[in-house]
Amino acid sequence: MRLPLTLLAALLLATPALAQNEAEGDGVEGEAVEGEAVDPAEPPPTPRQLKKALKQLQGKEWALASLSLHTVLEDPEAAYFHADIRYYLAYCLEQMGMSYSALEEYNRFLESADPASNLAEKAIERSVSVARRMEAGWIIAPGLARLDTSAVKEGDRGPAMYWVGKHHYEQGNYAAARAFLSLVPKGTEFYANARMLEGVTLTREQKPVEAIAPLAAAVNASKNDTDQTVSRVANMNLGRAYYALGNFERAVEHFEGIPRGSQQWFESLYEASWAYFRLGRFSGSLAHLQTVDSPFFDGVYHPDATLLRILIFYYLCKYIDGQTMLNDFTAEHRPIEEALDKAIQRADAKPEELFEALYEWKVHRKD
Repeated sequence: MRLPLTLLAALLLATPALAQNEAEGDGVEGEAVEGEAVDPAEPPPTPRQLKKALKQLQGKEWALASLSLHTVLEDPEAAYFHADIRYYLAYCLEQMGMSYSALEEYNRFLESADPASNLAEKAIERSVSVARRMEAGWIIAPGLARLDTSAVKEGDRGPAMYWVGKHHYEQGNYAAARAFLSLVPKGTEFYANARMLEGVTLTREQKPVEAIAPLAAAVNASKNDTDQTVSRVANMNLGRAYYALGNFERAVEHFEGIPRGSQQWFESLYEASWAYFRLGRFSGSLAHLQTVDSPFFDGVYHPDATLLRILIFYYLCKYIDGQTMLNDFTAEHRPIEEALDKAIQRADAKPEELFEALYEWKVHRKD
């Protein structure tokens, strides 16, 4: 009995390995015909459970098909089919609305499949579509990183190249990160983020001069966005690049360009304080620190800002005031240091208690 693959082809679920096995006709799987030599290069017979899964796929019995496919995945003797089964399983999970699980399986397929597989192109297309909808490109980034860029269609290139570039950045592979980020097409929704991350990567590589151009491009590309987060973060990083170059005046311009009340406002005030300090304009630095210490930021923990204020007081020869603040700072933070040391020692001795405490905090916290 031949297993019909017409409907599977319509669903773009066909795979060469399985198609070859279906052409073998009837017989007991796994048994060679008596007196006939077995070619080790030929694929093994299709397992019964896999044939069952394919029939369930034809009938759109997604849940049953996924269970059957998982059973085949647990069979080491069916390892030849495992890569392609990952795609089938991901497809079933996607049809059942289990998007995150589907992305995990698509990623496993991309990580294990032959890049030349006829399923690779469809897997990229489907996984990128789901990842964009769920804003979860990080799940499939490791799998996409294995592929040649030519395998990604133009319409998917923006998100795919950005996710892979970010993946390499987080792994510390800065050269690879920049290479992929530079492939994000201009005009796509990921372009501004890609240019910003490229600039940040160059800064991490101690190349602030080269970082300015992509960061400026990110600011320009996102300046008309409804959500100004990318523009503000890119502007902050432009200020940091100029700070690294010793151009503190330009750094101040960018730090002070962050609007009051925005999520980045506190950091911009603190970093502008350092730029003013490096310029020797202590009054400007203290003015920004005064805002940092205001009731507006009561919920923000900022010990570094207090230390900068103490340093400025010493520079201004206000030794008594500076020493008083330093004593207060030490009295406040010494117990915190001691408590942290004890907590670390306790966690080393009984790590399960730390896990339970963190889990309890996560479950009952109020964001």
